Amino acid sequence: MMETLRKGLLTAVLGIAGGGMLVASAQEVTNENWKDPISNPVYNDSAELKNQLDLQYMWQTLPSHVRTVTGAKPNLDGDMNVVSLQLEYRLNERWSLLANKTGYIDFNPGDTLNKREGFANVAGGFKYGFWPTQMERLSCAFRTTLEAPVGDDQVFQDGAGNISPAVIATYEMDRFALNGVLGGIMPFDASEQSSQGYLSLDAAAKLTERLSSHLEMNWFRVIEQGHGDADYDSHAGIENAVGFEGGDLINLGAAEAEQHKDFVTAALGMRYQLLENVNMGVAYEIPLTPKELGLMDERVTANVSMRF
Repeated sequence: MMETLRKGLLTAVLGIAGGGMLVASAQEVTNENWKDPISNPVYNDSAELKNQLDLQYMWQTLPSHVRTVTGAKPNLDGDMNVVSLQLEYRLNERWSLLANKTGYIDFNPGDTLNKREGFANVAGGFKYGFWPTQMERLSCAFRTTLEAPVGDDQVFQDGAGNISPAVIATYEMDRFALNGVLGGIMPFDASEQSSQGYLSLDAAAKLTERLSSHLEMNWFRVIEQGHGDADYDSHAGIENAVGFEGGDLINLGAAEAEQHKDFVTAALGMRYQLLENVNMGVAYEIPLTPKELGLMDERVTANVSMRF
């Protein structure tokens, strides 16, 4: 099923890209998405309020091995595929509604863990925009989202849900923009999920009217580790076996997560304006912290954004 979804998504993206380039070559377009960040799509965002629908695809390879709390390094390997939709709907000049986490996860490790697939938890909330009057180029927003535990524990979607407040700031110049998101993930049941803080930074440069480049950094830090009480029937014991957390998509609630609190990644990406209201972004991401202390070896994130 997931292989069919992946092939269908890639075909659709290539078709949109090909058609978009032909249309874009024949007319000028207004590139409003050029500064939107690409990596860490669940928690990353710009301060702009907008009407936008995003189709996201992530292909993430898993490390060749991971380090357990005992010092052993069992093999892992394999990959993870994620397909999701995101939506932002602007209500007025100050408020917008968000759906920032949905989708389907295909988890394909090596022989150490079981191969499983299932739905992700669902999260949504609101964004409130405010702009300091003394700095016209700076936009700021406060965002709060709630995550509902409706996903499958076979793909590590467990817990009682969480709330994630964040502050977003975007500073835009004519052809350059800086974007930052500072927030936290606070579970409703701290025994099943770890409390974390996160920081995402993006520097975007507008190379042409349609093309922009992006250099991004994402940092997750465990504030309070879980108690290892999450129930992953298909991967029994993993929440007590590792001393790290899972990044943006997965919160293991690992009982020893404070042993290795930090998970940091860097991403290099590009955005291209295909049509007047359609933009495509692609980013390649790698961890800066040791790969054996996380679930990422490398990741490719691709999205198609449509404004309406």
